[in-house]
Amino acid sequence: MKLNKIKIQGFRGFNAVQEINLDAGLIIIYGLNGTGKSSLTEALEWLFFGDISRRKLSPCKSEYQYEEYLKNLFYRGQENPYVEVSGKLDGQDIRIKKELVSEKEVKYFINDSEVSDLSSLSLNLESYSRPMLAQTEIAALVNTEQKDRWEQISYILGLEDLTKLRQHLIELRNAKKDFKYKEVEKEFEGILVDLRKTDGLAEVLSMLESLDTAGVVSSIQSLIKQEGIDASQENYGNAIKIKLGRLLGSDLAKRAVELKLGTSADFDVWGKGIKEKWGELEKCILSIASEHVDFDRIDFLTKGKKIAVVPVCPFCNQKSLTTERISEITTELAAAKKATTEKTKCEDLVSKIKNELSISKIREAISAVLPSSQELKIIAQKLADFDLKDLAGKVQALEKDIDKYLSDSASILAKEATTHLCTLENYYFHNNKATSPEDTKQSLNENIETISSSLNAYISQWIALRDQIVKPFSSPSASAQKEVEKWILIDKVNNFILREIIFLKKRKLIKQTEEIQAKLESFEKKQVENLLVEHSEEIKNYYNQLNPNEKILFKKIEVKDGIRRQARLIAEAYGKEINPVTIFSEAHTNSLSLSIYFPQRVDRNPTWGVMVLDDPVQSMDQGHSFTLIEILALLKAKKQIIVLTHSKSFAEDFVNRFSPDEILHYEFIDGGEEGPTIKLRQGKTLDYIAFVEKNHNGNQIERQSAGNALRNAIASVCGEILLKKGRTLTQVRGFDEQGLGKLFDQVERADIPTDNVNKLRVLVNQGHADSHAWNVRDTNPDGLLQGIKNVKEVFDKHVKDQSI
Repeated sequence: MKLNKIKIQGFRGFNAVQEINLDAGLIIIYGLNGTGKSSLTEALEWLFFGDISRRKLSPCKSEYQYEEYLKNLFYRGQENPYVEVSGKLDGQDIRIKKELVSEKEVKYFINDSEVSDLSSLSLNLESYSRPMLAQTEIAALVNTEQKDRWEQISYILGLEDLTKLRQHLIELRNAKKDFKYKEVEKEFEGILVDLRKTDGLAEVLSMLESLDTAGVVSSIQSLIKQEGIDASQENYGNAIKIKLGRLLGSDLAKRAVELKLGTSADFDVWGKGIKEKWGELEKCILSIASEHVDFDRIDFLTKGKKIAVVPVCPFCNQKSLTTERISEITTELAAAKKATTEKTKCEDLVSKIKNELSISKIREAISAVLPSSQELKIIAQKLADFDLKDLAGKVQALEKDIDKYLSDSASILAKEATTHLCTLENYYFHNNKATSPEDTKQSLNENIETISSSLNAYISQWIALRDQIVKPFSSPSASAQKEVEKWILIDKVNNFILREIIFLKKRKLIKQTEEIQAKLESFEKKQVENLLVEHSEEIKNYYNQLNPNEKILFKKIEVKDGIRRQARLIAEAYGKEINPVTIFSEAHTNSLSLSIYFPQRVDRNPTWGVMVLDDPVQSMDQGHSFTLIEILALLKAKKQIIVLTHSKSFAEDFVNRFSPDEILHYEFIDGGEEGPTIKLRQGKTLDYIAFVEKNHNGNQIERQSAGNALRNAIASVCGEILLKKGRTLTQVRGFDEQGLGKLFDQVERADIPTDNVNKLRVLVNQGHADSHAWNVRDTNPDGLLQGIKNVKEVFDKHVKDQSI
């Protein structure tokens, strides 16, 4: 992809909207530090890659709040801050825009159509490195820890997929360890500790540590059978309660132990059934909507056809009904048969869903999982009878919490269901698109999932209370007490694996992820070792070009021994190995950074037809700068090159090295509240005017040459005006080839006052306006002086010192 134009508003250093023409093979942008140059590079980084190198490489990443560091500090516009580029992709014109909506939301647009992301462009953003080399990156590769350097070396060698896969595995592992996971993990670790301290549960411990839930169940069943209790797969949980009941000496303790509980998995079965019914309903609705049937009309025709007797019309009692009309009605009813059948099915499903999602049914589904409210009341009363008032109060509080939770959850879920049904009807049958069914369905599903995830908290509360209730009533002897505690722990393990099935699945996934990560790192290290030898040669070639005849030479990058992913840089001075980090001058460090990045960002980056260098000559002397320009001269044949620099001498050397026709030269100044003022450097207009001034009073041949220069100055000032008005260099060249008449016409269309255009138009012979030969009207000294005056007035008003 190549770039033709970039437009920025409210992003980083840009406040007011700025549109910069990039339609050239070479673009050089000069500006002092703080004028907003790096913000242009960062705009491209953020648009295509979602982040900027400044934050990525910062040692204080936590200081970067997403919206805060991306949005311009002074921006108060109504539109979202945005970056938009126009360019060529696979030979086709394309415009890509990204808006910053909030900290968590961005919007993408391709050719003005909103899209979810940029994947449809087939830019392979995940496969190839970003084409821009940001200012902060230039020294970062050298001046960083070896473990951090590894990541960047992997990108250079084209192994970014492996590095990103590893990062994804780490992110997956970390994402699974959310707050809820960590809370349950504490409980899990506590159970393991208790199992290690309890005799006779070694096998249960082993199975739980290996996350073999089936093995845990089998081990518990074996223990139950040893007690002479029948324990099938279906009722082994009850068998545990029977054993505890035998050990305990109180009806209250037995009642607490035997209180029936479910798990969130039971509720999930109910939720899955609800979601399946919604899916069926939506299919029916889509089927009906696609038929575009007027059911009122179909009902009307059906009833009329039943009582019709040819030739008497059943609707008006006139003798106007024909067999042909009856046939037409029959055909129309047959065509609507599918939609009518679907409508009946739809109405049946709506009825079932309304029933399933009535407040009473929802309460029933939730209640089936939680401790019985009635049982909790009885237990609380019995505790009070035993003068265990504190425990009684806690049980009462839990009962009230559960009752309120049931009421609130059922009410909210029933309301969500009604809302979704109304949205479906309005969206598909009344063409009310204000609310999307996807939004209301997502809200409904999220509510079901929220209920599911919160159920276990109430179950855990009850189990903790139950254990407190049981203790005062357990057998007094030490051995009997240990046996009670053992079976209470077995019951706790059993309840945990039933209740926290999602946690156990996550834990197993995390364990597998860590194993895959270890294998991946071993594979990546071997790949890096194999590729570094070849790639070091490419780096050396670039380094030698930047540092011809130097005694300090870059040698290679090597993988360090050991299991860690680390990369070491090696250089040589006068035949002796040295450490580049400690020995290189800033110019050498800069050269090495550029040498490492060129193979990655240019030579091995076929997706991008552009490369962007942000301040590439930091600490470089003029000799190194010259060699960098020569490297860019070789690369320009295959890449569009955009260079931003704070070095005025480098910018001038860059401009002088290349033909003016292939360069756009900008200057950024005054990076204030509104953003930078951007000037398009004057180009050739003033050079032509200087020539006219020098020769306007000469002999006839000199005045004729001055006339030609004046004609070129007129064309040049028109071209610079059009460039500043957003026309591309290609367009301007096309207008110029068609002659001055075309240029004048385009300048007027660019909203330049006619009076100013006429100041140029009167200087040429209109009969030869489209000619590229000499065509200035008056080559006498006074006429040439008037021409100088007119061109300068137009130049000063519309080109000189004007922002784009």
